[in-house]
Amino acid sequence: MGKTIKVNFRIDSDLKKQVDELAKKLHMSFSALMNVYAAQLVREQKIPFEISALPARPSEDRKADSQQAFFDGIEGDDGDDEIIGDGVTAEQMKNWLKK
Repeated sequence: MGKTIKVNFRIDSDLKKQVDELAKKLHMSFSALMNVYAAQLVREQKIPFEISALPARPSEDRKADSQQAFFDGIEGDDGDDEIIGDGVTAEQMKNWLKK
């Protein structure tokens, strides 16, 4: 490992407190956690978690669209009630998901 340098960046104070609490539970410092994160970032050549712009909770319209897309995917083109796995039919799955 090379020479260490000091890096300054801004972080929300509440988030910093939460990270410090986690670091303490892990018997690490904030600095050590940031070094682990940076090392993984370089090693994997990507952010080591998914970043998404999707809302935390889908709206009812979006939920309905997602369910319809799922149903379209499990029903055959002819609309027959095919078995999708473990003897469960598409119609049974629809009824279960709508509960």
